Amino acid sequence: MANTATDLTGTSTKTILFNQQDFKQLRSDCLKTGFLFCDPTFPASSASLGDELGLNSSKTKGLEWKRPTVSGNTL
Repeated sequence: MANTATDLTGTSTKTILFNQQDFKQLRSDCLKTGFLFCDPTFPASSASLGDELGLNSSKTKGLEWKRPTVSGNTL
């Protein structure tokens, strides 16, 4: 569906949830707990990359999953 002046789908006032995840709620929860968001629907594993880029793919050889840091501390 196209985004027009009358259809605000996909804008900050009418967001489209991805995997039923609400960004504002997730952000609020992370700020309250002090933990970074770790997406349970996209685990740091080769399975998340699909068939072409998954386990044993030459395209992802040496791939290293990393976590973000805050002030030099890994959360």
